[in-house]
Amino acid sequence: MQIPAHILAECHAHGVAAYPEETCGFIVGNLDDTESLETVYPMRNIMNEMHREDPEQFPRTGRDGYMIDPREHMKLERSLKKAGKQIKVIYHSHPDVGAYFSEKDKEDALWNGNARYPGITFLVCATNKGKPGDAILADFNANEGDFDIIEIPANTAEESYGLLGGTFGISGILPTLDFIHEWKNGQREVEYGYFRFVPPKQVIKFQQQLAVRHQSRHALAFSSGRAALLELLSYLQDSRPLTKLNFASSATFITDALPSLEISALHFNLNELPAAEKFSAKEGDLILIAPEDLQNFVSENAEWLEKFKRLRVPVIVYEEAASGSWPTDVQLAWPNGLTYRITGFDLPESHDLPSGIAGGVILSNNDRQMAELSELRKRRGAILSARNAALFCEKFAGNTEDTKMNSGNSSGVATEPGCVHEEAVTKQLCAWENAASGLLFPSGMAAIMAVLTLLQKREKARWRGVWGP
Repeated sequence: MQIPAHILAECHAHGVAAYPEETCGFIVGNLDDTESLETVYPMRNIMNEMHREDPEQFPRTGRDGYMIDPREHMKLERSLKKAGKQIKVIYHSHPDVGAYFSEKDKEDALWNGNARYPGITFLVCATNKGKPGDAILADFNANEGDFDIIEIPANTAEESYGLLGGTFGISGILPTLDFIHEWKNGQREVEYGYFRFVPPKQVIKFQQQLAVRHQSRHALAFSSGRAALLELLSYLQDSRPLTKLNFASSATFITDALPSLEISALHFNLNELPAAEKFSAKEGDLILIAPEDLQNFVSENAEWLEKFKRLRVPVIVYEEAASGSWPTDVQLAWPNGLTYRITGFDLPESHDLPSGIAGGVILSNNDRQMAELSELRKRRGAILSARNAALFCEKFAGNTEDTKMNSGNSSGVATEPGCVHEEAVTKQLCAWENAASGLLFPSGMAAIMAVLTLLQKREKARWRGVWGP
C-alpha cells in the first residue's frame, strides 16, 4: 500500500499538533477499492483519562501510548457504512522515539497470534521535537506470524508537510465542492485550514492543556475573559427559548452589556445566597457568579452548587483574571453542579515580551453546547490568536516567576481595557478615517460581527468606525 503525499502530510500534521503526546486516527477509502485512501479522520486519544482512572491497569499516559475513543470509533464506523467507505489504515504518532512498530503496537494489533483487524494497515509517524520525521507501514504477514515493515523516509514526510505553510500560517488545501458538502454534512473532518473554520494547532494544544489542568472535558480559548463571557451569554440567549439571568457580580461591564444582549436580569447578593429551589430550568433561569475568590467560593458552596445540577439550571462562574501562577499540577475534580467556568488571564510585560498579551477560556463538560459554541466561534472572530496561544504554552510550561498571571487590577499590562496603547491606536485610526470615535477588536471578523449584531437590534446607533488587526 502507498500513502498519498497529502494524506501522509495530514497524519504528520496531526502528530505535530498533539506533540509531545501521541495522536491517533484512521485513514478511510472506498469499500470496493482496495487501494483507495481518501480521508484522514483524527480520533481522540483517551490514554490520559484511562491512566487517571486506573493507573495500575493503564500505566501509560498520552506521552507514550494511545487509545482511540471507542465512542468516536463507533460513530465513525456507522457513518462510513452508510457512505460505502471503510477504514483502511490505523495511524498514530511517536513523539521523540522514531517511527517503529513497538512490542506494544504489535500486542494491540494481534489477538491470539492473529490479526485483530484483518486487512488493516498500520502507519506510525515520528514527531521529533515537534517536527515531522520518518514513518513506517506495518502489514500483518499470516505466513510469518509477524508484521512486514515498509519504511517511509523523513524527507518525503517533510516535503508533504510543507504544503501546510509556516508556524502560524494557514494551509494551502483547496477543497473541492464535494469536500465542502461532505464537511457540512458531518461526513468529513478538517484538521487544518483557514482559522475561521479550524482553530490553529497552537490554539488546539493550549485548549487541551487548559482542559487537563482544570479537569474539564472541553476548553475554548478566546481573545479575553470578557469576550468569552459575552460569547457564552449570547449563545445561551439564542439557543434557549427563554433566558432569565440571575447574577451576583460587581463588574460594571456585565451590567452595561446586558441591554445590548437583550437578556432580562436580576441581581442577588453573594453574602446571602438565595435557595437553589427558587430557580427553575423551565423558567429559563441562568446563574452567573463573579466572586472575588473563585476557588474558595466554589469549595465553600459545593452543596449549594450541586443542587443546581439536579434542577438542571446552568451555573456560570466568572473571574476577570486568574491570580497567582499557572498551576503545574492538576487541580481538584470539576465541581459537581458547575456548568461553565470562564477565566481571563494575561502575561505581564517583560524583557522578551514588550507588551502584555491577554486571553480567556470557557471550560465545561457539556459536549453538545461546547461543540455548538465552537462552531459559532468560527464565524465571530473572537478566537485567541495562534501567536498568543504559543506564548502562553511556552511561558506557562515551567511555572517560573515570570509566568505569573496578573490580577485584573495590574496597571502594567498593555492589553487591559482602556489602556493607553489602545486609546492611541484608536485615536490615530479615527484621525485617518475622519471618524468621531472607534472601537478596536481582536480581528476583522469580530469587528464585522459586532456591527451586524448591533444592526439587528431595534435601536440603531450612528456609524462609528471599527477595526481589527
